[in-house]
Amino acid sequence: MKIDFTPFQIGMQYENWEFDLEPIDTDTLYDKYWYFKDDIKSLLDLEGFKIYLYFDWDILFKVEVTFEINNPRSSFIYLGRKLGLKYGNEKNNHVDKTRVIKVWKDIRKHLILEHNLQTDLVSLIVVGVEYLNIE
Repeated sequence: MKIDFTPFQIGMQYENWEFDLEPIDTDTLYDKYWYFKDDIKSLLDLEGFKIYLYFDWDILFKVEVTFEINNPRSSFIYLGRKLGLKYGNEKNNHVDKTRVIKVWKDIRKHLILEHNLQTDLVSLIVVGVEYLNIE
């Protein structure tokens, strides 16, 4: 399975987007940026989102897309079905009081669909497997 729903590929260099990024202050060992260029109008047939790119030593290791939508629960279900059709059944599910998570795995990265029940945000996250425990 190849996870490829964005043009941002894990392992690419910061210089590919350096003029399209705005830094976000974090107290972490990695760099987080907001991709402000408006060339991507929709992802998986949804509009209204922000894209964040995470770099470690100028190497992209994580892409996070947060959707700004009116009905997060329906959108989470919609995205779960759409990703299931594209990538097959998710490999892991996790539900607790704060989050509902579905995970698809390939050899190099994981695709995580998350509905944060406290903030009511739906996020799609692609992360390289070697960075899964960085946060």
